[in-house]
Amino acid sequence: CALPISAKEEGLPELITWMNAHGLAPTVSDWSAGVAPEIASRPEVRVTIADAHVIALEWERLKRMTETASWGAQDYLRGAYLARARRPLQGDAAAEAAWQGAVDAAQKDPDALEHLARTTQGFGWKYKTEDVLWRRLPLEPRSPSWVVESLWERALDHGNAGQLASISRAFSQLDSKHARTRDSAITARMLSGTNEQSLSEFAISLHKANPTDVVLTLIHALALHRQGQTPVAQADRKSTRLNSSH
Repeated sequence: CALPISAKEEGLPELITWMNAHGLAPTVSDWSAGVAPEIASRPEVRVTIADAHVIALEWERLKRMTETASWGAQDYLRGAYLARARRPLQGDAAAEAAWQGAVDAAQKDPDALEHLARTTQGFGWKYKTEDVLWRRLPLEPRSPSWVVESLWERALDHGNAGQLASISRAFSQLDSKHARTRDSAITARMLSGTNEQSLSEFAISLHKANPTDVVLTLIHALALHRQGQTPVAQADRKSTRLNSSH
Protein backbone atom coordinates (compact mmCIF):
# COMPACT_ATOMS: atom_id res chain seq x y z
CA CYS A 1 0.00 0.00 0.00
CA ALA A 2 1.52 3.34 -1.08
CA LEU A 3 1.32 6.52 0.92
CA PRO A 4 -1.59 8.56 -0.49
CA ILE A 5 0.56 11.68 -0.84
CA SER A 6 1.32 13.45 -4.11
CA ALA A 7 4.80 14.50 -5.18
CA LYS A 8 3.83 18.13 -4.51
CA GLU A 9 2.68 17.46 -0.94
CA GLU A 10 4.89 19.51 1.38
CA GLY A 11 3.48 18.09 4.60
CA LEU A 12 4.79 14.55 4.12
CA PRO A 13 7.76 14.78 6.57
CA GLU A 14 5.49 16.20 9.26
CA LEU A 15 2.89 13.50 8.59
CA ILE A 16 5.46 10.70 8.84
CA THR A 17 6.95 12.23 12.00
CA TRP A 18 3.47 12.34 13.54
CA MET A 19 2.82 8.72 12.53
CA ASN A 20 6.16 7.60 13.96
CA ALA A 21 5.30 9.25 17.26
CA HIS A 22 1.85 7.67 17.45
CA GLY A 23 2.61 3.99 17.03
CA LEU A 24 2.31 3.93 13.24
CA ALA A 25 5.97 3.52 12.33
CA PRO A 26 5.38 -0.09 11.12
CA THR A 27 2.76 1.28 8.71
CA VAL A 28 5.18 3.91 7.43
CA SER A 29 7.86 1.25 7.04
CA ASP A 30 5.47 -0.93 5.04
CA TRP A 31 4.28 1.97 2.89
CA SER A 32 7.74 3.35 2.20
CA ALA A 33 8.34 0.99 -0.71
CA GLY A 34 5.49 2.70 -2.54
CA VAL A 35 6.77 6.24 -2.12
CA ALA A 36 7.92 7.72 -5.42
CA PRO A 37 11.74 7.88 -5.67
CA GLU A 38 11.75 11.64 -6.23
CA ILE A 39 9.83 12.06 -2.97
CA ALA A 40 11.72 9.47 -0.95
CA SER A 41 15.02 11.07 -1.91
CA ARG A 42 14.11 14.41 -0.33
CA PRO A 43 16.38 14.76 2.76
CA GLU A 44 13.56 15.54 5.18
CA VAL A 45 11.51 12.59 3.91
CA ARG A 46 14.21 9.92 3.84
CA VAL A 47 15.24 10.70 7.44
CA THR A 48 11.68 10.27 8.72
CA ILE A 49 11.34 7.01 6.78
CA ALA A 50 14.66 5.81 8.22
CA ASP A 51 13.32 6.67 11.67
CA ALA A 52 10.24 4.59 10.95
CA HIS A 53 12.41 1.59 10.04
CA VAL A 54 14.37 2.01 13.30
CA ILE A 55 11.23 2.23 15.44
CA ALA A 56 9.67 -0.73 13.61
CA LEU A 57 12.93 -2.74 13.92
CA GLU A 58 12.91 -3.22 10.15
CA TRP A 59 16.66 -3.59 9.83
CA GLU A 60 16.74 -5.11 6.34
CA ARG A 61 14.71 -2.22 4.92
CA LEU A 62 16.93 0.29 6.70
CA LYS A 63 20.05 -1.43 5.43
CA ARG A 64 18.76 -1.43 1.83
CA MET A 65 17.99 2.29 1.89
CA THR A 66 21.35 3.25 3.37
CA GLU A 67 24.03 0.94 1.97
CA THR A 68 24.07 2.03 -1.67
CA ALA A 69 23.12 5.57 -2.69
CA SER A 70 24.82 8.63 -1.22
CA TRP A 71 22.78 11.13 0.80
CA GLY A 72 24.90 14.01 -0.43
CA ALA A 73 25.53 16.62 2.25
CA GLN A 74 23.82 14.35 4.78
CA ASP A 75 25.93 11.28 4.08
CA TYR A 76 26.98 11.32 7.74
CA LEU A 77 23.36 10.48 8.63
CA ARG A 78 23.31 7.70 6.07
CA GLY A 79 26.37 6.20 7.77
CA ALA A 80 24.73 6.42 11.19
CA TYR A 81 21.53 4.71 10.05
CA LEU A 82 23.56 2.08 8.20
CA ALA A 83 25.51 1.40 11.39
CA ARG A 84 22.20 1.04 13.25
CA ALA A 85 20.96 -1.47 10.67
CA ARG A 86 24.19 -3.46 10.51
CA ARG A 87 24.56 -4.00 14.24
CA PRO A 88 21.68 -6.51 14.60
CA LEU A 89 22.20 -7.96 11.12
CA GLN A 90 25.98 -8.21 10.73
CA GLY A 91 27.49 -7.54 14.15
CA ASP A 92 29.57 -4.85 15.80
CA ALA A 93 32.52 -4.86 13.39
CA ALA A 94 30.36 -4.09 10.35
CA ALA A 95 28.43 -1.48 12.33
CA GLU A 96 31.63 0.24 13.48
CA ALA A 97 32.90 0.50 9.90
CA ALA A 98 29.72 2.33 8.89
CA TRP A 99 29.88 4.46 12.02
CA GLN A 100 33.43 5.57 11.29
CA GLY A 101 32.29 6.67 7.85
CA ALA A 102 29.57 8.76 9.47
CA VAL A 103 32.03 10.44 11.82
CA ASP A 104 34.51 11.11 9.01
CA ALA A 105 31.76 12.71 6.89
CA ALA A 106 30.72 15.04 9.73
CA GLN A 107 34.16 15.65 11.21
CA LYS A 108 34.72 19.38 10.61
CA ASP A 109 31.11 20.61 10.44
CA PRO A 110 29.63 21.68 13.81
CA ASP A 111 26.05 21.47 12.53
CA ALA A 112 26.60 18.00 11.06
CA LEU A 113 28.18 16.76 14.29
CA GLU A 114 25.29 18.18 16.29
CA HIS A 115 22.75 16.50 13.99
CA LEU A 116 24.69 13.25 14.20
CA ALA A 117 24.72 13.45 18.01
CA ARG A 118 20.95 13.98 18.15
CA THR A 119 20.48 10.98 15.87
CA THR A 120 22.60 8.72 18.07
CA GLN A 121 20.71 9.99 21.12
CA GLY A 122 17.58 8.62 19.45
CA PHE A 123 19.34 5.28 19.04
CA GLY A 124 20.26 5.21 22.73
CA TRP A 125 23.98 5.24 21.86
CA LYS A 126 25.16 7.49 24.70
CA TYR A 127 28.87 6.79 24.27
CA LYS A 128 28.77 7.58 20.55
CA THR A 129 26.75 10.71 21.29
CA GLU A 130 29.37 11.75 23.82
CA ASP A 131 32.22 11.13 21.37
CA VAL A 132 30.52 13.23 18.68
CA LEU A 133 29.82 16.10 21.07
CA TRP A 134 33.45 16.15 22.23
CA ARG A 135 34.45 16.46 18.59
CA ARG A 136 32.04 19.35 18.14
CA LEU A 137 32.94 21.30 21.28
CA PRO A 138 36.24 22.89 20.12
CA LEU A 139 34.94 23.86 16.67
CA GLU A 140 33.08 26.96 17.87
CA PRO A 141 33.82 29.38 20.72
CA ARG A 142 30.24 29.16 21.97
CA SER A 143 28.44 25.80 21.87
CA PRO A 144 24.67 25.32 22.21
CA SER A 145 23.60 24.86 25.82
CA TRP A 146 22.32 21.31 25.23
CA VAL A 147 25.78 20.28 23.99
CA VAL A 148 27.50 21.72 27.05
CA GLU A 149 24.94 20.31 29.47
CA SER A 150 25.06 16.85 27.90
CA LEU A 151 28.85 16.68 28.15
CA TRP A 152 28.74 18.09 31.68
CA GLU A 153 26.48 15.25 32.85
CA ARG A 154 28.73 12.67 31.24
CA ALA A 155 31.88 14.26 32.74
CA LEU A 156 30.24 14.21 36.18
CA ASP A 157 29.44 10.51 35.73
CA HIS A 158 33.01 9.76 34.68
CA GLY A 159 34.55 11.89 37.42
CA ASN A 160 37.12 13.12 34.90
CA ALA A 161 38.69 16.36 36.17
CA GLY A 162 40.16 17.23 32.76
CA GLN A 163 36.78 16.89 31.06
CA LEU A 164 35.13 18.90 33.83
CA ALA A 165 37.64 21.70 33.29
CA SER A 166 36.96 21.72 29.54
CA ILE A 167 33.21 21.88 30.07
CA SER A 168 33.62 24.57 32.71
CA ARG A 169 35.27 26.76 30.09
CA ALA A 170 32.31 26.12 27.78
CA PHE A 171 29.92 27.03 30.60
CA SER A 172 31.70 30.38 30.91
CA GLN A 173 30.45 31.21 27.40
CA LEU A 174 26.83 30.69 28.47
CA ASP A 175 24.75 32.87 30.77
CA SER A 176 25.01 32.97 34.56
CA LYS A 177 21.99 30.69 34.94
CA HIS A 178 23.93 27.85 33.34
CA ALA A 179 26.97 28.56 35.50
CA ARG A 180 24.81 28.29 38.63
CA THR A 181 23.38 25.02 37.35
CA ARG A 182 26.96 23.76 37.06
CA ASP A 183 27.80 24.93 40.58
CA SER A 184 24.69 23.31 42.04
CA ALA A 185 25.55 20.03 40.35
CA ILE A 186 29.09 20.09 41.77
CA THR A 187 27.73 20.69 45.28
CA ALA A 188 25.10 17.96 45.00
CA ARG A 189 27.62 15.42 43.72
CA MET A 190 30.14 16.23 46.44
CA LEU A 191 27.48 15.98 49.14
CA SER A 192 26.41 12.59 47.78
CA GLY A 193 30.02 11.37 47.67
CA THR A 194 29.87 10.68 43.93
CA ASN A 195 33.32 10.92 42.30
CA GLU A 196 34.30 12.88 45.38
CA GLN A 197 38.06 13.14 44.91
CA SER A 198 38.05 14.36 41.32
CA LEU A 199 35.15 16.72 41.97
CA SER A 200 36.90 18.20 44.98
CA GLU A 201 40.05 18.75 42.95
CA PHE A 202 38.01 20.36 40.20
CA ALA A 203 36.13 22.61 42.65
CA ILE A 204 39.43 23.81 44.12
CA SER A 205 40.86 24.60 40.67
CA LEU A 206 37.63 26.36 39.68
CA HIS A 207 37.86 28.58 42.76
CA LYS A 208 41.49 29.44 42.02
CA ALA A 209 40.42 30.66 38.58
CA ASN A 210 37.51 32.66 40.06
CA PRO A 211 38.64 33.69 43.58
CA THR A 212 36.07 36.49 44.00
CA ASP A 213 33.01 34.36 43.21
CA VAL A 214 31.17 33.84 46.51
CA VAL A 215 29.39 30.65 45.42
CA LEU A 216 32.61 29.08 44.18
CA THR A 217 34.31 30.09 47.44
CA LEU A 218 31.68 28.20 49.39
CA ILE A 219 32.04 25.18 47.11
CA HIS A 220 35.79 25.42 47.59
CA ALA A 221 35.31 25.38 51.35
CA LEU A 222 33.10 22.31 51.04
CA ALA A 223 35.73 20.61 48.86
CA LEU A 224 38.45 21.30 51.41
CA HIS A 225 36.21 20.04 54.19
CA ARG A 226 35.54 16.82 52.28
CA GLN A 227 39.32 16.40 51.96
CA GLY A 228 39.73 16.79 55.73
CA GLN A 229 41.11 20.30 55.59
CA THR A 230 38.48 21.80 57.88
CA PRO A 231 40.54 24.68 59.35
CA VAL A 232 41.30 26.04 55.88
CA ALA A 233 37.66 25.60 54.89
CA GLN A 234 36.56 27.57 57.94
CA ALA A 235 38.99 30.34 57.02
CA ASP A 236 37.51 30.45 53.53
CA ARG A 237 33.98 30.68 54.89
CA LYS A 238 35.02 33.49 57.23
CA SER A 239 36.65 35.34 54.31
CA THR A 240 33.45 34.93 52.30
CA ARG A 241 31.32 36.42 55.08
CA LEU A 242 33.69 39.40 55.39
CA ASN A 243 33.67 40.01 51.64
CA SER A 244 29.90 39.77 51.51
CA SER A 245 29.50 42.35 54.27
CA HIS A 246 31.31 45.07 52.32
